[in-house]
Amino acid sequence: MDEMTYTVTLTAKELTFRERARKAGIPAIVVSMYAGALQRLVDKERPWVGLTDEDRQELAAEQHSWEGLCFAVEAKLKEQNGGDF
Repeated sequence: MDEMTYTVTLTAKELTFRERARKAGIPAIVVSMYAGALQRLVDKERPWVGLTDEDRQELAAEQHSWEGLCFAVEAKLKEQNGGDF
């Protein structure tokens, strides 16, 4: 069988992504096979936005039950974090 030589060129973004994956313990073969899908997940990452003291006070004052408060908190967090979490 003849030997084959491959040359792979990666961008700085790809190198950074692969290093993050390595540090997270993701096997290199998995990263190679699913790099596109994994990169799309990472690209969607954004900082979590929590509730301020003012948000908490406002939500608590508006609700008359624990269940209502839970739904209101969930809705507020979804609103502040792009609709999903």
